[in-house]
Amino acid sequence: MLFFVGALISFSGRSLLFGQDDFFAAKPFHESDSEKIVTTPSGLKYIDYTVGSGNPVAPGKRITLNYVGKLEDGKIFDSSLSRGKPFSFVLGVSRMIKGWEEGVSTMKEGGKRRLIIPPDLGYGTEGVEDVIPPNATLIFDIEVLKVE
Repeated sequence: MLFFVGALISFSGRSLLFGQDDFFAAKPFHESDSEKIVTTPSGLKYIDYTVGSGNPVAPGKRITLNYVGKLEDGKIFDSSLSRGKPFSFVLGVSRMIKGWEEGVSTMKEGGKRRLIIPPDLGYGTEGVEDVIPPNATLIFDIEVLKVE
């Protein structure tokens, strides 16, 4: 259930420079996005902005990606871009939140996706002290850079 809490806590609301790609800018959903939203049986929602054409993500594979995590109000609580280093983890082995694991599991290298993670697939009723409030819906913009 833990996500990379150390990274979450170390991020203290610093402003980010989004020179790399407007995809990561903290933009709201538009009504036109509603027809593109996929809802899974678990309640996870996602929108593919770019469907990757590279290696598919699979359990046991090391995934390297960039991400920006936001609350529903658009407040950024964590970002690999703020650290200037992509984030890597092994799908199905690392201790990631359920919504992150499920949302990334059907992507491919080069893919860009927005995940809308309900509280029960995120940090639930506990949240993360001073970073994520209890019962928060989380929004992650993710770009898969490498699958190995």
